[in-house]
Amino acid sequence: MLQPLELKAYDQMMQLRPEEGLDPRILIVAITPDDIKTQDSKERSWFSLSDARLVQLLKEIKKYQPQSIGLDMYRDLPSNTKPNADLKKLFGEGRNSQDLFAVCKVKNPITGDASAETPPDFIPKENLTFSDVLLDSDQVLRRHLLSIDPKRHSFCTAENALSWELAQQYLLQEKGIEPQNTPEGSVLLGQARLQALLPHTGVYQGLDYKGKGLYNKKSDYKNYHILLNYRKTPEQNIAELVSITKVRNKDSDIPNDVKNRIVLIGVTDPTAGRPDAEGTPDVVQTPYALIPGVYIHAQMVSQIISAALGERPLLGFWAWWEDALWILGWSSVGGLIVWRIRSTMAVGLTIAIAVVILYGSCFLLLVLGSWVPFVPSVLALVSVIGILIYYATYKDRKQV
Repeated sequence: MLQPLELKAYDQMMQLRPEEGLDPRILIVAITPDDIKTQDSKERSWFSLSDARLVQLLKEIKKYQPQSIGLDMYRDLPSNTKPNADLKKLFGEGRNSQDLFAVCKVKNPITGDASAETPPDFIPKENLTFSDVLLDSDQVLRRHLLSIDPKRHSFCTAENALSWELAQQYLLQEKGIEPQNTPEGSVLLGQARLQALLPHTGVYQGLDYKGKGLYNKKSDYKNYHILLNYRKTPEQNIAELVSITKVRNKDSDIPNDVKNRIVLIGVTDPTAGRPDAEGTPDVVQTPYALIPGVYIHAQMVSQIISAALGERPLLGFWAWWEDALWILGWSSVGGLIVWRIRSTMAVGLTIAIAVVILYGSCFLLLVLGSWVPFVPSVLALVSVIGILIYYATYKDRKQV
């Protein structure tokens, strides 16, 4: 019952965190509505570029030696449209191209989404990732879906998230870091331990997983999701942004912008979407604001790499008994206030100070990587004070 209030308190604390700089390892190439509209009408695609325009862009970017490229777009051209020969070649014509990844949308009960996007058949399985995200009941994104076990009848059979593949590629090529499974089911990645959330973990109690479990020790990080520790930046743009026009015009800064970076290509305009009943803009609600999907993937890539290199902590929960002791401790604080202070005004002031200290403690712990319960602690603190004051008043009246 307290979970919705706790989620709102969490969002507020996330908004109060200090700003961090942009992640220098990532570059976002923005697709604007003008880029889409100026294409040949026969090749126009509402959520992506035409094959010819995409090939032109990829060839230009590849010249400047990016670390890897992630395409956060769907090839939603008619199914009978033959792929550009050069596009097939860029994906290796069936052979794995180690630096280029595309996305599709999985029809899977974990995501709660009945729709799916059919991936082009010329993209090798090794280059195919999913773009799905997990929203909470209030439609806010607070979790990071790393891997899923797609249904057999899904057109998109990708098992790993775009962010996971891009981050793994970077860590392996640049740092020699590979993921390692542990006997208890977590994944070690450099200095980070990725522990999948369970149906009852910390604040999250009784989450609806559409009948699909999220924990399977027998598989390699299948159905894994963790908390998303957003990198707070000005306007939440997370990484340096360049336009397709700037790349096509071969701006003098482009070689340095691209070299050795993870390049994400996607729509950044929050109003861009398909003009049909089913189409929606590619934006996601976060604790901060509505953010374009490509920024979300950049946030996730940044989280994995930063955690693996020990630069930023992953967010996690305490054990249930630690939460219980935390709440019990704050209820004891309430008891001490009533026991030691007799003045009603002093009690009220002390309660206010205690709540501020509690909030500050929860905020500090969140910055350090631990999400501890705030709302239950406040209720425990205030409730025990109310009960003791009522009991003392009742006892005094009874004596009179």
